[in-house]
Amino acid sequence: MKTMRITTERGKDHATLRLAGWLVGGPGTIALSRRIRRLLARGVRAITVDLAAARVIDCAGIGLLLRCRQEAIRRGAEFRVARTSASIRRMLLLSDLLGLFEGEAAHAPLHKAAPGHDAPLLLSA
Repeated sequence: MKTMRITTERGKDHATLRLAGWLVGGPGTIALSRRIRRLLARGVRAITVDLAAARVIDCAGIGLLLRCRQEAIRRGAEFRVARTSASIRRMLLLSDLLGLFEGEAAHAPLHKAAPGHDAPLLLSA
């Protein structure tokens, strides 16, 4: 079974979640989602997900990051992804999402694409 470890460092209004292992569908992504929702409910205004020790991400992991980002924005918080490993960076680049998570757009609504650029399409079942 592919696993993910999550450690949380929390300040007064910010938190950093460090992920290690596999960011793929399953119990790890459910735990991460719950942890981020709890932090937001407790007033955290900025969340950084550190992916330096994460090795693999799949569509479920990318979808989770997008949902967590949307929830943070809905609650008026900032959501960023930092220190992506090479393999995860490649997947986010191929998905055209790296700038969304790491760049200036880390707190902008997803549906507002820059002029001349397509917005990523979110699909749900």
